[in-house]
Amino acid sequence: MGLVGAIIGGAFSTAGSLLQARATYGAVMRQVVAQHEFERRLRREDEIRSAATALLHGLSSMSARALSLAEQRASGQGHAAGAAGDLPHDLAGSARETRSLVLVYEDLLDDEAVDRVLEACAVTADLPFQSESALGAALERIDLAMRTLKAVKRGEPVPPV
Repeated sequence: MGLVGAIIGGAFSTAGSLLQARATYGAVMRQVVAQHEFERRLRREDEIRSAATALLHGLSSMSARALSLAEQRASGQGHAAGAAGDLPHDLAGSARETRSLVLVYEDLLDDEAVDRVLEACAVTADLPFQSESALGAALERIDLAMRTLKAVKRGEPVPPV
């Protein structure tokens, strides 16, 4: 009976060890999967912040050029030749570049953020062909798009209109 008991005891001991090993393996695998998911989420958040930063730079450039255009018009240099005459072209180019960027990054951003940036680009691109009264609306759209991207960059909800 001693030998049979030893064999049965050994079998239960081996089965217990296998169950314990299986449970340990399962716990380790769950931890590996959770760590991988956490790292993936961090990479995505970094990509979103990078996209928002690039778009904020483009919007800032558009805003500065729109203000320069307004100053140029106010000083009566609206159609001056040379560098000042290139400002409307530069403004439209800046709007196109920012629009292209938002289309590259649109899968990272929420739809409302993308729409606000595209709207700001559209209004700004038309600014050289609009009256001076359109400047306020363009700057408001740029400001709203910038506030939206800053919120996205911080992981906050999109601000209301």
